[in-house]
This record gives sequence, structure tokens and C-alpha cells, in this order.
Amino acid sequence: MQKLRLLFILLICPFVLLAQTRTQIKLESAEKADIDAKKSISYLRKPVFSHEGAILRCDSAVLYVDRNYFEAFRNVHINQGDTLNIYSALLNYDGNAKKAHLEKNVKLLDRENTLTTDILDYDMVSKIGKYTTGGKLVNKDATITSQQGFYFSNTRDAYFSKNVLVVSSEKTTIKSDSLRYNTATNWTYFYGPTNIKNKDDKLYTE
Repeated sequence: MQKLRLLFILLICPFVLLAQTRTQIKLESAEKADIDAKKSISYLRKPVFSHEGAILRCDSAVLYVDRNYFEAFRNVHINQGDTLNIYSALLNYDGNAKKAHLEKNVKLLDRENTLTTDILDYDMVSKIGKYTTGGKLVNKDATITSQQGFYFSNTRDAYFSKNVLVVSSEKTTIKSDSLRYNTATNWTYFYGPTNIKNKDDKLYTE
């Protein structure tokens, strides 16, 4: 019986911890709010939300209170911390999972780096952004385009895969299937066949 109780406790502990870490999305302000109390839905104009230290703004939104979830439309802006800002036309935000799904003219600004794509999934806890429909990272040292990519705000690493093209400020061109680029150190790491070309030399490496 004691073993059975211990097993039960071990099984429910992760769910208890998960429940404890969930926090409700807070509506800080709105120009106008139409509330459907029966469905726990609010239709908002110019709302400002806060959640887990992040501020989220948009032109209009639909807030599903019971689900801890909202849909945002036009001029979406997420600010997290001192340096990270994300903009888009559409946003689906899940307060329980702490994840943002952004679409249309997505732009992530982090320090001197600008990441643009059509669709971005961003984890607010791990601070990792992911795209699979093509994207471009630009800073003063390089421009990198690829079909898929991950951006890690905490470590300032970016992982790119599928049709990766790097053009450095010194006019060096790199074509690769997959690479990692650190935006703080400007070091690039290759994980597959890679062609490097500048005005004087050509280099191939695997």
C-alpha cells in the first residue's frame, strides 16, 4: 500500500508543479471592452496585456478568460525584458503553455539582430523562436537566410537549416545545409557540406 501511495504521489507531482506555475493573463487596459459573461469571452479594442513579465499590445483582441488564451490582430507587439521585441499582424497566445504563435510580417528584434519571417513560434519561458517557412537574420556583420531556423535569445545562438545562405559584411558568401551562428561572437559552425567564397578564394568543407 505504501509503495502504491508513493507511486501515486510521484505521478501527480509533475501535474501539481505544472498547475502551480500557471499564471493568468492580466488585462492592464483597453480602450473598449465588450464582454460575453456566459462564455467568458471579452472583445477588446487597443488592449494591453501582461504575463510573466512580458507586455503584449495590439489593435484588437479576443480574450478567452477560462482558457487563459487570446487572439490578437494588427500592430501586435510583444516586449520581453530589456532587449527583446517581436512584431506581427496576428498573434495567438496561450498563457498556460506560455507560447506565442505569430503570423504575417513577423519581426523579432533582439539587441542588434533583426529576424524576419512569415510565421514564428516563440516560447516565452525558454526564449526560443522557431520558423519553418523561410526567414532572414540581419545584423551589422552578416545576413543569413534559410528555410528553417531557431533563435535562442538567452545564448544568442541561431541555428539554420535547409538552403542556408550567409553574406558577410566583408562580402564573403557561405552556402550550407546547416550551421550555427552566435550573434555575440560572430563565430559560425558548420554541420554539413559547405561552400565558402570571397573575391580571392573558394573553399569547400564537410
